[in-house]
Amino acid sequence: MRAKDTNRLTQMYSSGSVGSIKREHDGKILLVSSNEHSREGIASILRFYRFEVIQTGNGFQSLNLLENSLEADVRISLVLVGPDTLLMSPEEVIALIRTKYKKEELPVLRLFNPDDFNDEDADRALSVGANTIVTALLPPGKIVERIQELIK
Repeated sequence: MRAKDTNRLTQMYSSGSVGSIKREHDGKILLVSSNEHSREGIASILRFYRFEVIQTGNGFQSLNLLENSLEADVRISLVLVGPDTLLMSPEEVIALIRTKYKKEELPVLRLFNPDDFNDEDADRALSVGANTIVTALLPPGKIVERIQELIK
């Protein structure tokens, strides 16, 4: 996500133009993205909707956090895999998550940059186990609605 996209999203949710979305949730969202600027922008939006967000910069960190969350009895409700992850591709992260968790146990939402989005990548993300995909062009409220549908 580019800086101008993050700024646009920030303006939308701070102006209240994101619709009527409930702001109460259980569990935490694990956000995986190596781009610190976009990760912070997404996390800010999620926190605005009162999600508790755990951020990681790469796939290995996210897998370790998931493993440790089981031991620490911390409930991760959803994993949001961003467009850029270090050390392994977003699809590799999703595939490794699926070796331990079924789609019903731990939903995974794959977020794409609009410039990088194509049908082949979308199909690949879904085939390795993403529950759904979204692009960063969606208004923040719509992304949050998708998250809410997944964690019901």
